[in-house]
Amino acid sequence: MPFFYSTDLKQQTIDPASDITNQKCSFRFADDTAYYPNIRLANLGSFGSVSHEYNSVAGVYGAIRHIRLVSNGVELDAMRFANRYLAWKNLLNTNRDNESVMRKLSKNQLGFQIQPTGHAVSSGLSGAENTTGTSRDESKLGHLDLRICLPLLENIPVIDTSVFKNLVLEIEWETDARRLITRDNVAQTVQTPLLLAEEIVSQQLRTSLTKGFTGSVWNKVEHDVINVSEITTGISGAGDTNQVNTVHQMNAFDDKFITRIVIMKTFSDKSKYVSSNTISGFGDFGSLVPHKEKIQLKLNGANVFPQALEHPATKAMMTYDAWGKVNIPPYAMTESVGADVDGSAQLNLSGAVPPADANNKARGLTGSGGFFGCSLNTKVGQLSLDYSRTGMNNATAAAPDHDSLDIHVYGECRKALQVNSNGSFIISYA
Repeated sequence: MPFFYSTDLKQQTIDPASDITNQKCSFRFADDTAYYPNIRLANLGSFGSVSHEYNSVAGVYGAIRHIRLVSNGVELDAMRFANRYLAWKNLLNTNRDNESVMRKLSKNQLGFQIQPTGHAVSSGLSGAENTTGTSRDESKLGHLDLRICLPLLENIPVIDTSVFKNLVLEIEWETDARRLITRDNVAQTVQTPLLLAEEIVSQQLRTSLTKGFTGSVWNKVEHDVINVSEITTGISGAGDTNQVNTVHQMNAFDDKFITRIVIMKTFSDKSKYVSSNTISGFGDFGSLVPHKEKIQLKLNGANVFPQALEHPATKAMMTYDAWGKVNIPPYAMTESVGADVDGSAQLNLSGAVPPADANNKARGLTGSGGFFGCSLNTKVGQLSLDYSRTGMNNATAAAPDHDSLDIHVYGECRKALQVNSNGSFIISYA
């Protein structure tokens, strides 16, 4: 916007109004004040007794579990399990943007390079660039534009607290260190961030932005989670396989207009990501690739796809059509590479993805990018997931083919803000 560096604006650094370490904090906006909606969190991250890398895909965004914006107790916009969705949004940046910009801001390890030896794929991130500190150290902390997780802010010209009275930003912190860093045995303290905002001090500019503003329509990101039970039968003998199909209703999207969704599959038991206290691959913010997985959605009782989606390439193309490019390394959407089979040690010793670590087996970056997304663009009465995978008999400690899974689903739900002539407002699903 052309006014950002003029005398019409005043940069405000807002300290928390309340702060409970490792639990939550809140920021209160000044009354009868106007701000640009590009509000940001600065100095976001965590620290511990020993320095370790942040989660490779979420970076410092792993610290935000839930976030919401509230006026007089009325929720304007919110996101539950925001860290997982923010990790997904990191993947939607281009490889160049992740390598050059975003990993400096979010401290992730995205942005991959082809190495001259053996065509190895690696992150170009230098050693200490995405590590936590052992105390408050601003060089180890990151920055988040809140328009990413509170999409209402992208669709209003101004935050006017004469309309949105007693405006508060509330954040609940992530408490599981396995989602913050790449170790499970180093306790983390979430650093209380600062809120940055541009206050509009020019009355003329404020009037021009608020005049005629009667509301907006935006896509709020809603969340639902499904549990898929462990497969325990039919795989007891050598070479046994058992295809199991289950149907799951997603009640979070009932009676809402949904534009698009993204599905992420994770272990229910988060210790499955840990080997020798180290988190493998993308950890809990990746998406697993179970054996012979099939996905079908049912919308109001009718199949969304002509047939269940099975092949990784089909799922990848549909995800691209809905969400655009996804910045994942080679083989991330497949369960194994070449002659390597599920449950066997990786044989690739060139340093290419997956890492040459027999303990990881097929559990490094291979099989960590099984995200699936699609467009719906319709009013949902009832949305359900028909999910199928084939369990196998193997001794792998972490096996997406038969271990219990949590399937996280994020959907963009149409909402509307109506600002009345008397200064009141109404929030509703469109």
